[in-house]
Amino acid sequence: MSRPFVLAALLGTPVALASCAQILSYDDYQARPASRPDTGTDTAVADVADAADTGPAPARLPTRPAGEAKPSGTGRTLWFGVKRMYLGSQTSLGVDSADAWKEWGYDLDKICTSEADSVRNVGTCRRHPEAQQDWLADGNGCRDNNWGRHVIALIKLSSEGFEKRVNDGLLEGSNTWLLRLDDVDDTADDPYTPGKFYRASEAAKGAVRWDGSDVREIVSDTVIDGSIEKPRADFPKGYIRNHLWVSGDPELRSLLLPVSSSLYVPLKLDSTIITLELNPDHKSARRAVLAGALPVSSIDDLLRPIASGAGFCPGTPLYQSLYRSVVRFPDVVIGAPNLQDTTLECDGISLGLGLDVGTIQPVTKVVAPPATPPDPCGDAGTSGG
Repeated sequence: MSRPFVLAALLGTPVALASCAQILSYDDYQARPASRPDTGTDTAVADVADAADTGPAPARLPTRPAGEAKPSGTGRTLWFGVKRMYLGSQTSLGVDSADAWKEWGYDLDKICTSEADSVRNVGTCRRHPEAQQDWLADGNGCRDNNWGRHVIALIKLSSEGFEKRVNDGLLEGSNTWLLRLDDVDDTADDPYTPGKFYRASEAAKGAVRWDGSDVREIVSDTVIDGSIEKPRADFPKGYIRNHLWVSGDPELRSLLLPVSSSLYVPLKLDSTIITLELNPDHKSARRAVLAGALPVSSIDDLLRPIASGAGFCPGTPLYQSLYRSVVRFPDVVIGAPNLQDTTLECDGISLGLGLDVGTIQPVTKVVAPPATPPDPCGDAGTSGG
């Protein structure tokens, strides 16, 4: 990927700029209904006619297997690289779909929110006053993924095919995520399988084969003191249940989302979960899922580098419109038990990403990040927030 992620494609022409400005118009939301009837309590939950979920079982994590969480002494270490991301506009079959977001993520808040529940705003936090009434509804299996549903859909309106362009870059060797699992045994269940998470540097174009022979390097900004054994994203409580690796209990994590050879953005995720489907022989894997919730308070940190790289600056009317649109998408409460509190306004955007992975050679080298290109915005403007 030689261009900054989505907004570079989104804002590549004056026509796209104009259409984006129209899409993001703050005034377009002013006539929408108020967010929630003032019931005074949450007793209205019982009155929702279709409150019972009749769809798939909730997509929730399997529990840790019984047994002592300690090394077996016979397990092996596996390394995986992410070769494809499902951001929310494509299904698991790689087909563009407005409903693709429904397939990704987990039921983070342990509440199955139907469209009727969302319209009445019962059972969950109070949606943003200018949000549409159905914006709290869940995906398949009660999955929480407002990032995929709204933010990615907003991007796709003016950048058809952006997800394919992102994945073309990953297949060619753009910087990506790496996942290391330690003490992997052959049994279907294992109460102790710690994991480590990194960002890989860009590989030479045409050098990546994704056949298990690839040699990748770790970028030093994702480790401490230059040590591969000290990743900033460490999952010491990982386990395997029925061949599914789980990173452990959901918790706050700060990750760096690889965007291009010269751009990455911070993801501050509450209740972070990573899972990985291991093949039965536990020597390879198929797909991972990353889920969590983005605090609205961190949205500006995420948007700024992408917007600056795309050439439209924080503080401009277009950036402010983008910011004001995104902060209307929250559906969870950061820091609350199971990310929900019916007495508070939603302040987090749920996120679910699918990740196809391939095995790689054990990583032995840590390298410096690539030089950061000059900020085209300089010190222009202030944040939309």
